[in-house]
Amino acid sequence: MRPTTRRWLYLAIGVALLALSSRWVAPLNAMRTEHQLVAAPIEQIAAPDKALPILMAVGRAPLVDYLWIRATKLKEQGRYFDALQLSELICSLQPRFASVWAFNAWNMAYNISVTCESAEERWRWVKNGLSLLRDRGIPANPHNTQLYRELAWIYFHKVADFMDEKHWYYKSQFALMMEDILGPGGECDWEALAAAPAEWSALAGDAEVQSLAAECRQWGHDITRDGVLLGLLNQKMEAEQFERVPDEPPPVWSVLDDPQRQSAIKKVEYYWRAKRLREEMKLDPKRVLELRKEFGPIDFRLGEAHALYWADMGMNRGSEKAVRLDPDKLNTNRIMLYSLQTMYRRGRLIMSPDARQGAPPMLMPDMRFFPALFNLAIRESARWQRNDVDKDKPIAEDFESGFKNFMRDAIVRYYESGDEANARHYFDWLREHYPHPDFERGLEPFVFASIMGELQVLTVAQAMGQISSHIDRSLRFFAYGRDRDGLTALTMARWVHTQYNKDAARRANMPPFDEMVAERTRVAKEFLPPDAHARLMARLNRAQSSASKPATP
Repeated sequence: MRPTTRRWLYLAIGVALLALSSRWVAPLNAMRTEHQLVAAPIEQIAAPDKALPILMAVGRAPLVDYLWIRATKLKEQGRYFDALQLSELICSLQPRFASVWAFNAWNMAYNISVTCESAEERWRWVKNGLSLLRDRGIPANPHNTQLYRELAWIYFHKVADFMDEKHWYYKSQFALMMEDILGPGGECDWEALAAAPAEWSALAGDAEVQSLAAECRQWGHDITRDGVLLGLLNQKMEAEQFERVPDEPPPVWSVLDDPQRQSAIKKVEYYWRAKRLREEMKLDPKRVLELRKEFGPIDFRLGEAHALYWADMGMNRGSEKAVRLDPDKLNTNRIMLYSLQTMYRRGRLIMSPDARQGAPPMLMPDMRFFPALFNLAIRESARWQRNDVDKDKPIAEDFESGFKNFMRDAIVRYYESGDEANARHYFDWLREHYPHPDFERGLEPFVFASIMGELQVLTVAQAMGQISSHIDRSLRFFAYGRDRDGLTALTMARWVHTQYNKDAARRANMPPFDEMVAERTRVAKEFLPPDAHARLMARLNRAQSSASKPATP
């Protein structure tokens, strides 16, 4: 065969193979999508001014390696702002380099924030770290579990936990930010939010909405613009909640109070609230609704609620690594459990009427999350049960001790809160599955023996701390206008004081109860705004006579 003929033959074979292979492009693309191997388009990741460097493949890899090594060294030297600039450049050059997004967010939320003196500056850098992952890093790497874990952890550790000395400021500002989106009080109709349309065009043809918009426009308010209706509603709701309605309210309030307008108002309100949730916090109202149905009435003014949301997203969206145990998935799953435990211990948030003047929120236990925790513990424990040891037990042996102690505590907390039905339900379950002499006399003796057992091992200083904690909680309740809760806490404080002082030796070293209340009231004056302290004193004087006699919890 002549060389020319051979070349033409090879060319024909190549064209035929190319044509044949093109038939597999569509199935291969479908498989890439199915297995989450499709990256987000570049235009969704980088700003237009950064698109050119991303497209420059030649020399990019060694440049990124050099910048990454340099940024790491700068961080080790404590030059956090210099490291920030380099890592920002790396994010632009290599948006799918997940580690640099995590590095940059951590640097902002932890390293740079603690170099700032004021709480406002610290909070700004913590927010910068959160928004970097939430708004840029995760959209660029939607299947990277590490980034979901990092985002969930910053929400949990920086906002929800108590490790940062400015944590109360973070909690207050975060709650106020979410109330601006969800409305004062944090409670809203999540089903309506989930059902709200994604585009204004869905409401543009609604006659009720158009009539409402026209009437509001007469008073100078264009509710078709972002922020207008929510600003009016939030202002009105906050004034009513804290009894601060002006003598001459704005005329547009009469429109908002019109019973005939409520349907249209709700449509517009939930459209804007859902839009802000999706765009500002990257929360899907439909997924939030599913989480609330699964775990309970999650309050999204809390950092741990957002930690739970993003950890759950990481478990569902994150890709599995080719290893037997993916540490990112494992740690992300743990954050879900930590968040739920924290909501059980302090998931009930109460905002002060003076929150915008710096008064911190109150965090109280929320027993509504215990059933979800109980079910989750049993479900997760099943993975580790051994047939030879655990076949007849609901909890694996390795988890048994901690679970039983947790159950004992929950039974006492249920009883203290007045929920005897749930206390008895879980008491009966524990007695049936894990018999113990402590359970033989019944629920009430078990609860009082548990409380007295705690008191017996306390030193005088520890007992004073516990009593002071109850008093402080009661004072905050009174200052926030929650008289019934304040009286309950004050009664509990007096009961603990009375029980502990039954021992003569202890009584000699413990101040009288009224003196302890007076001292804690003096301390409260130092951190409460004047209006809140005035409310406290007025209500405390009325309550002390009601709680003057020792009472059982």
